[in-house]
Amino acid sequence: MPKPTVQRTGAHCIACGSAVRLDYVREQARAGKMGETMTAIVAEGQPKLFVAPTAEHIDVAMSAESQRRPRQAMPNNPTLVSGRSYGITHWHQLFTERQLVALNTFGDLLSEVHTRLTHDGAEAKYADSVCTYLALAVGRTAETNCRFSYWEPSGTFIAPTFTRQALQMTWSFSEVNPFSTSTQNWMAQVAWIAKVIGNLPVSAHQGEVYQADATTTRHAADGPVFVTDPPYYDNIDYADLSDFFYVWIRPLLRDMYPELFSGMLTPKAEEIVAIPSRFDASSTRFEKLLSKALLRMRQHCSAEFPSSIFYAYKQQEEEKDGKTSTGWETMLMAIVNAGFQIVCTWPMRTEQTKGFKTTKNMLASSIVLVCRPRPKDAPFITLRNFQAELKKAMPDALRRLTRTARISPVDLAQAAIGPGMEVYSRYSKVMRISGEIIPIREALKSINDEITAYHEEESGALDKTTQFCLTWFKQHGYQEGNFGTAQLLATATGVDVAHLHEKVLTAARGRVKLFRRDEYYERELSAEVSAWEGCQRMVFHLTDTAVGGGIQACAAVVRAMGAQEDSAERLARVLYSYYEALDDSASALAYNTLVQQWTEIWDASRSARQRSLF
Repeated sequence: MPKPTVQRTGAHCIACGSAVRLDYVREQARAGKMGETMTAIVAEGQPKLFVAPTAEHIDVAMSAESQRRPRQAMPNNPTLVSGRSYGITHWHQLFTERQLVALNTFGDLLSEVHTRLTHDGAEAKYADSVCTYLALAVGRTAETNCRFSYWEPSGTFIAPTFTRQALQMTWSFSEVNPFSTSTQNWMAQVAWIAKVIGNLPVSAHQGEVYQADATTTRHAADGPVFVTDPPYYDNIDYADLSDFFYVWIRPLLRDMYPELFSGMLTPKAEEIVAIPSRFDASSTRFEKLLSKALLRMRQHCSAEFPSSIFYAYKQQEEEKDGKTSTGWETMLMAIVNAGFQIVCTWPMRTEQTKGFKTTKNMLASSIVLVCRPRPKDAPFITLRNFQAELKKAMPDALRRLTRTARISPVDLAQAAIGPGMEVYSRYSKVMRISGEIIPIREALKSINDEITAYHEEESGALDKTTQFCLTWFKQHGYQEGNFGTAQLLATATGVDVAHLHEKVLTAARGRVKLFRRDEYYERELSAEVSAWEGCQRMVFHLTDTAVGGGIQACAAVVRAMGAQEDSAERLARVLYSYYEALDDSASALAYNTLVQQWTEIWDASRSARQRSLF
């Protein structure tokens, strides 16, 4: 397959192959010299048919001309829209002319829908509701029918624009035929919204929506139940991203909801985020406003029912004294300082990572922090006693998360914060003997220390062959090492290097080297499959798309492992943690994938066992 014409390092001419500097490409694009042309047509059918466009097809595509377009400018935020350096500065530039025509046409028809509904006897509120949902379908159409949406070849469908929290420049994009019966057509968008409505709970209570500042809004006086998904520090530019949809939906709904759509763009001045492009990174603005909003919740929340806070923020800051996260630290500090006590935490699968164009380990879960007001007479605790309580509480919590909930390794660090903070937040303060109060950051370090200790305990419970391989791997990787050194380690572990030859390693001419994952491919399974061999074989089957056998091949490995089949999954968690500590996301991702697929592998293995009995 030929390399892309434009890459991060530069571009090359498709005519002569000459290298072109990327800054030159951007300069020409800003000068208005970047255009587009149709390169292929996907015809409906099974399988889909790809045909070359004729000159007539191209002329029709380029002849459309929209009479209206959103005029609002994009924010000057370099991390939000990678296309700004190519001269894309206004929202309408994300769409081709015929995409603009289509979106305007659907929007214009909403007023006709409203008129027909009321003419046929529907109440105005009902007509407003129908048009509101159809306006959301226009928004969904905008996301899947713009210059930043792309064709997903593995699934043969058009992927939406927002596969991450930013707008990413796309050089080969896809256009939807909204009147087809194929991918991302108009009726598919309407059907999706109808499916959501059909699954909404029926209630006699009428919902109300307000646009208000969380730090000053007046809450109900009867002890409302709070359920909130607060901002994720500097991770998501909520208001800036919302403008992508707002510029389309505002003209459709501002007459129905004038108080919600009064501004040309979404309000941003009071937003509780730590976005460097808008706010001074050195200020404590985010911390102060978040604390103020949570304190207001604490003052008005129900005494009978708990408050729930959803949060998903990957621990990512490395420091000399351990791993911490400004996002989590700030959130937990605000919760505790507001007077809340975390009484329970649940990991909840909320994020859809499948199909993301990334090699990073994406979080799949949010953590639900269940909070109640902390008693005013809550006692304090010393640091030593706090750490002792952590040692008692964390192992059982981690076993529930890994063995019962099967939470993926990438989510474990943030999921484990919950049980640890349950201990921290039940006390008025955690103190040193000297009287100094222990900050949240130090508490998070202690929690991370317990996660490390748990992985070490898991490693010690693995079979002896795996313990040897794991220790040798951490010292030598897949490089050769001295036979004498290997034999000393093997003896201490309780195995013999010679016995492991041609099973998990080669031992010849005084040198020892572990097999790489791909080296197991043409080798038969050992008579006794260790967790090390099983884990490496399964990761190979899941990650090598050319010759790997996928779920079914992994299931065969599980059956060969017999009673210790679960140990391969536990080893995958240990190796994920090892690579994550090295900041090797690509290698960590391979082991995260195995854990995520474990339930499916187990089910396939069990089904095969049951079939063999008959």
